[in-house]
Formats: sequence, C-alpha cells, structure tokens
Amino acid sequence: MFPIIAVSGGPRERGAAYGFAAAARIAVTIEGYRRIFAELAGLDWDAACRMAVRYEPAIGAEYLAEIAGIAAGAGVRYEEVLAVNCRTEIMFAGMVSRMRSGPVPECTAVAGVGSGSAVVGQNWDWLGFSAASVVVLAVRGAGGPDLVTVVEAGMLAKTGMNDRGIGVATNALVSEADSGAVGLPYHIALRRILDSGDLATATRVLTDSVRASSANYLVVDSTGRARNLECHPGGPSGVHRTEPVSDRLAHTNHFLGAAGEFDRFDRDGHLNSLCRLAAIERRSVSDAPALMAALRSHENAPDSVCMHARAGEDPAAAVCTVASVVMDLAAGRMWVAAGNPCALDYTEIDLAGLGMRFGARQ
Repeated sequence: MFPIIAVSGGPRERGAAYGFAAAARIAVTIEGYRRIFAELAGLDWDAACRMAVRYEPAIGAEYLAEIAGIAAGAGVRYEEVLAVNCRTEIMFAGMVSRMRSGPVPECTAVAGVGSGSAVVGQNWDWLGFSAASVVVLAVRGAGGPDLVTVVEAGMLAKTGMNDRGIGVATNALVSEADSGAVGLPYHIALRRILDSGDLATATRVLTDSVRASSANYLVVDSTGRARNLECHPGGPSGVHRTEPVSDRLAHTNHFLGAAGEFDRFDRDGHLNSLCRLAAIERRSVSDAPALMAALRSHENAPDSVCMHARAGEDPAAAVCTVASVVMDLAAGRMWVAAGNPCALDYTEIDLAGLGMRFGARQ
C-alpha cells in the first residue's frame, strides 16, 4: 500500500509536513519528470522550472505557500515542486510543439449514480516509475473541507474526495491547443475542486477560470448528481458538459464533445482509449464492489482497463495501471489498490482514524 500522509494547519505548515513525510518520494517525482521533460518535451530541468514560474499568478497565494512549504520540508527547490505541479502543461506543450503529441493512455474514469448510489473511481495509468512516488494525502482543512487524494508526491491533488461529499476522477487529454499558455494548471484545478463545498462550486472551478491545458474532470456528489466536464485550454467556451446516461458516466483519453471526438488525431491512434471506454461502459458500476470488479477488466487486452506493461517493455518506462481508486461518496469511504487491481486487493483508507470528518458520514 502507498504511504498515507495526514497534514493540517495553515498552507505553509501543512506543506512542510507533507514535504518532510514524503521527501524520498518527492525525489522520485522530481527525477522522473526531469527525465520525461527531456525525453518527451525536449526541455532541460532548469528550463522546465522557469516555465513553471509563469503559472504562479493563476495558482494563487495559498497554494503557492503550500508548494513552498512542501519544498522546504523535502529539502528541494521551490521551483522544482512548482514544476511537478505544472507537469501536464510543461510536458504536453513541449510534446505538441515537437509534433509528438497524440492519444494519452493515462486513465479510465467512471461513476455509478442513481437509486441511492454515488460511487466514482478510476484506474490511473502512467509510466511505471511513478508507482514509487505515489502517496495517499489526507488534508484536514483549516476552515475548508477535509480531503483525501491519491497523488504523485509533491503535487497538491489528483483523484480524491472531500468530507462535503464531492469526488473527482480525471483523464488527461491533449490537443493542438495545448500550447503552454498561462492559465489554471490541471493539478491545481483538481485541488480547487476538492476544496469546494458543493457540486456547483466545483463546476465553477472549471467554467469560471482560464484553464491552461486540456483535461477531463468527472465530478460527483454524495446525492448521486454527476457531471463530466471535458475541457480545452481557455475560458467557458472550451468546456463540454455531459450528464449521466443509464445511471453512469465514463471517460477515457479522447475527446467526446462538440470540439470533435478525436480532436486532430486519427481514430486508429486512439485505439487504446476507445477499447477501454467500450469495456468500462459494458460493466456494472452500481456500487463499490461492482466498480472494483469493472476496474479489474482485461477485456480488449493489452488495451484494457486494467493495463499491464507489454511483453519485453521496461516496467519502469512502460504505461501500466499505477493505482486504482474507488470512492463511495454517500458512505464517505475510499479504497485504493497500489497497482494493478487484478493482482492486488483494495485497501480501505481509515479516514476517521486519521482524525478526519468523513467518519461522521459513515
């Protein structure tokens, strides 16, 4: 199981506690993106750090203080932690500029709602090295929601839920519009969603901001309301919103909205994403056990929901399922598999035992 880190206090204080507890894993994150930026985006690390500083105005003072605290606690440079929190913008902008962008085999997200159900989860598929960087971060809010997120160490958020009943799963997307323009970075938007007190506020994080990159956000609340917000960079016109069909919502790594299903990339290039979406849409996701079973699917392998390194690939450099997360928002419960869920049991995170307010919902 991934390390569980619980922090509280003001932004700098909780950041410092996070950075100290996760220092070894933050070093893995930094070294991994140092290599990825060079290989995929043609950027050396110092150039990437300089690019990250451009996003400071869009990130805001409180999150910047938390990032500074993480850096101080981990004993690394502030700009390095800023760069990993802007890793999507830096990486995909470089890929697009070098004409190396395309389908991103990075996540299968799905929610089951209706008839009293409010479950959401995903398989996070990424380069195998990142398994050594993931933590479960529990933040006891100072006046805001308590939240828990499964995230690469040093980042503020990824998939997660809060004690107000808001949960988010997500998919990376990339288009020719991902130019690295200044705006709200992807992973900061995820944290702002988890800091939201209700579904409307979480939605406005995306619709009322200028976003820096393409991404998909599947946002659900504990009453079973759900919406999928597929975003291009920019303002409100770049958000395509969909609601559940037959009590479910699912998304992978290709555009489905009005901007064009495959954006500028061809259908064959999206085979992995198409196969995963078709498979997850055929599975029951009516409750947490059903969702766990769906995320173990090997239908259409090797282009499957539960993704494995292919024969002969270096496991550290191959895309595979790094983490699988299932959340029952009505019950206030989260389960995590620290790798391929077909081979590993889901572990429930003891949120009440961490001193968080989720226990009151159980």
